[in-house]
Amino acid sequence: MLVARDHEIWVKIYRNLSEIFGTDAVGVGLIIRWLIGHVTAPLSEEHSRAQAERIIRALS
Repeated sequence: MLVARDHEIWVKIYRNLSEIFGTDAVGVGLIIRWLIGHVTAPLSEEHSRAQAERIIRALS
């Protein structure tokens, strides 16, 4: 799943996140990388909220 970007699961993930957040593939990529970053390098709640708000502004 982490290496095959054309895999059907990624197509579904991109499509669903695009619908949920009303963004294109670039925006979805940003969201996915932000979420994966939380797994590999968790942030404090405060920093997580601040980053999420900045991402929302960038995608608006």
